[in-house]
Amino acid sequence: MIVSIDDKYLLRQKDSERFLPLDRATFFSEITRILSSFGIPELGVYALNAPDSEDRISLYEDGIFWVVSYCERGRRVSPAFFDDPYDAGNYFVWKLISEETRSAQFPRVISSPSTPR
Repeated sequence: MIVSIDDKYLLRQKDSERFLPLDRATFFSEITRILSSFGIPELGVYALNAPDSEDRISLYEDGIFWVVSYCERGRRVSPAFFDDPYDAGNYFVWKLISEETRSAQFPRVISSPSTPR
């Protein structure tokens, strides 16, 4: 997918001082740990950094965006785009928890290094 952004939008840049460098392995491990604590197994339910995992909800980086989408029949369905990996991670966690537990009220669970918990 090609997303065209013009100067009407202000997006944070990857090299912004707002974020410390993102350690993807630690970031994905934290998401897995949080979901496991809610009894949500990775196998067959979700995929991290694998956008085309069939019949699973995925969180992955695509260009300047972080994307949460569901892959069905080789198509990425209902993508949600984020310029902040922590916002994408929280949305991903909330979406999975709300679908698996049928609840919709959750605190912020993943904080950027510059955001207090």
